[in-house]
Amino acid sequence: MGEDGEFGEKIHEILGHVTETDDRLERAVNAFGSTLVACGTIIDENGNTAMWSVSRSEGSGPNLYESSRKSMEDLAKRMEERRNEQKELDKKAEEKRLKQLRESADAAEVAGQPVVTETVEVKSSVSVDLEA
Repeated sequence: MGEDGEFGEKIHEILGHVTETDDRLERAVNAFGSTLVACGTIIDENGNTAMWSVSRSEGSGPNLYESSRKSMEDLAKRMEERRNEQKELDKKAEEKRLKQLRESADAAEVAGQPVVTETVEVKSSVSVDLEA
């Protein structure tokens, strides 16, 4: 800390929040059914902070692996469903666009105007709502 008064005040302020932050961390870990084993705060020479924690879950061990595997399978299934939904939406949008183009071409043909055609590339994206 040296003799830098501002830096000392900054460190003092950080230390004042550490206990409060540790309490919040413990409540959050407990809310997930785990136990906080240890935690700490690192303050470097510039006053930057980093926190670490170690927690233990009652479901750790072989059951945790099975639970994680099942969660990943469920996530993969939801992503595939969303991809299929998006493909269907893209297909409907393309069909609607083609219908509009045909109607425009028919109207232009009736009016004796030249018919202009275009190529349309459709790109899709898939988003996954993990809370669904």
